[in-house]
Amino acid sequence: MNNPRLSGNIALAHVMAALVARGKQILLPFDQGSRYDLAIEENGEFIRVQVKSGWLDHNGRTVRFAAYSKNKGYNKKGYKGEIDCFLVYCHQLGKV
Repeated sequence: MNNPRLSGNIALAHVMAALVARGKQILLPFDQGSRYDLAIEENGEFIRVQVKSGWLDHNGRTVRFAAYSKNKGYNKKGYKGEIDCFLVYCHQLGKV
């Protein structure tokens, strides 16, 4: 998919649907500038989730994703200390 924003929105929608189907309560940050896309409550604690779009590697058996964000395509920034986990949607498999 050539449109990163659309790809990210599709991934977010699929991840949210998968979490709701598993009975999870989803919390969305008010500020779009947050480093995490959503949070879920688990045993009284909040888990900050960064949603990513994944792709199959050349052998078709491994889903890969970028564990960083890019600032206007140039500077890569990791998420250490700013999120608790990644949830990945693979467009080719149609799975979270």
